[in-house]
Amino acid sequence: MSRNFLEARLVAVVRAPDPQTALERAKLCLLGGIQWIEITCSVPAFEEVIRDLLDPLDPHPAFTLGAGTVRSLEEAEKAIAAGAQFLVSPHTDVALVRCAQEAGILACAGAYTPTEIMQAWHLGADFVKLFPVHLGGPEYVRSLKQVFPEIPLFACGGVGFQNARDYLKAGASAVGIGSCLWQGEPGQDPVTAIRRLTEIYPVV
Repeated sequence: MSRNFLEARLVAVVRAPDPQTALERAKLCLLGGIQWIEITCSVPAFEEVIRDLLDPLDPHPAFTLGAGTVRSLEEAEKAIAAGAQFLVSPHTDVALVRCAQEAGILACAGAYTPTEIMQAWHLGADFVKLFPVHLGGPEYVRSLKQVFPEIPLFACGGVGFQNARDYLKAGASAVGIGSCLWQGEPGQDPVTAIRRLTEIYPVV
């Protein structure tokens, strides 16, 4: 599964004020061709959104579904019980990493500084969420990859249509994109904009 994450390059980070809106936004991303979807735990009843998206009676093209903004073991356990295939946290917590490992799913721990990144990697995270990446921009990612070439970095926070490719060129293994996905671009409906984005992602 980790190799597929590296190939995906793009992860849709779904935040919403209610479960129905989260479900609609996730389905919009799937229609646009995104194969990795992250439902954040800030969504009310996020675990139900995960269950609904995995409902075999409502099939979608092949995709991988996980939970993001996981800040506690309770949230992690709810996500895993609902069927999440990966967990993303904004910080590094050994308990969350071990929880994902014990469940046999991917763990992505959050970090920003070199010390935090190495700590997350040594704890066994499959990927390190570089957050908030916009503070340092693509040049910060490039600098980090020079000293940590073996650590897959998942760039999140301030990534959108205009700069996603810059982060990938700088060395990020994948990027997380949120609100701009369902807002679309000027003159384009969201699905068309997402499809265009997924088509250019392999070309970095």
